[in-house]
Order: sequence, then structure tokens, then C-alpha cells
Amino acid sequence: MDPKRKKFQDEWLSFLAEMGADKAQIKMNADKFALMDDDSFKELVRNTREAGMTFPLLTFNMVDEEDEGEDHETVMAIGEKYGIVWFENLVLTDAITGETSVTPNKYVILEVSVRRLVQHMYKKRSVSENEYTKDRLTGQVTGDSKASSISKTELGILAAKSLDATALEGIKARAGDDEAWANMIEQIAATGEVSLDPILELDSRPTSLNTMNSFFAGMMLKSTL
Repeated sequence: MDPKRKKFQDEWLSFLAEMGADKAQIKMNADKFALMDDDSFKELVRNTREAGMTFPLLTFNMVDEEDEGEDHETVMAIGEKYGIVWFENLVLTDAITGETSVTPNKYVILEVSVRRLVQHMYKKRSVSENEYTKDRLTGQVTGDSKASSISKTELGILAAKSLDATALEGIKARAGDDEAWANMIEQIAATGEVSLDPILELDSRPTSLNTMNSFFAGMMLKSTL
């Protein structure tokens, strides 16, 4: 094997391991390199340099129980190892005078993706009129009884911040699990506060899961839901 190719492969696989990529992804990259001849590998490198092709890196934004994933302190340390400068002084231009100034403090410089969510006033309502209108397939409140919703993106943010109880409340007690919801209301009426521990002990299920199981059963499919 070409020494330069071997160095490239070893450094990339080592970088994946440093960044907390899971073992399956590291093996997938190693297997892909092994199937490539030298010409194909050179074409891969050329596309990376000239065509802007990038190598995917999939890693959790927090360390899991198998020590896979990464936290931002480790990412920044690895970046500094490869010569990345995270903090820099900013040159600001006054929109009116055109004069520039340099900030006395340094700030982190990153490329981040921005997603602008479409918002409508009628969806920003935070208080429901009642709790009586429910979808019979999901058990979730709808219409005038619906005050808000939670998205997959928001659940990911809650998980990244280790707000597991908040996420669980949103997808269980407030998401069509009638038994859990009744217990929550009972706790509020009795003590003025809520604990998820007695709710979890109920071992109840949201109506939507039972509905999906019925759909699967109708198609002769087993389900682990």
C-alpha cells in the first residue's frame, strides 16, 4: 500500500475514534477503504480537495453508557490539536459611519446551521380552553383543548440538556396516556405539584401505541411497541 494512502487512512480512522464515533462507523470506513484500489482512493482524495466532498462523522453530542459520543470540551481540545483556532477578536463595522473597531474580547467562531421555524399566531396560544376534546386514535387533546405541542427537534434538545423528565412528561403524561394524565391531575389537586415516579409505576401506555399495535395486528405483523 502507498505509504501516503496508509497515513491518510490511519489518521482518519484515528480521528473518528477521538471524536467518539461508534465502532460500527469506524469499521464501515475501514471496510470501504479496504475495497478501494489506489486509483479509486486517489479519486476520493481529489474529490475531497477539489470538489468539496466531505466525510460524514456521526457521533452523539453527549457521552453514553458505552463511552461513545463527545462533549464540547473534548471536541475543542481535538480541534486545537489539529490547529483550529476557536476564539478570535472580531472586527465590527459601524453601519452608519463605516468605521471599524476590534473587540477587546475573543469570541468563538463556528459555522452553524440555522433553522427558522414557521410560526403562526393561532399556534402560539399557550392556554387551552378545556381538556375535553381528544383524538380517539391518539388520546391526545386537539382543537380548543390543545395548548401546545412538542417536536422531535425539541425532544433532541431536551435530551442533549439531560432534561429527561421534561421530555418524558411531554411524550407520556401530556401525550395521550389517560391513566398517567389522571394521576398527574390528582397529584396537582392533592399537593399542588407533580412527581413522575408514581406515574411511571403505573406502567401505563399512550393510546397512540395501542392504536399502532392494532394497525400492525390488522396487517398480521408483530410489534414490540
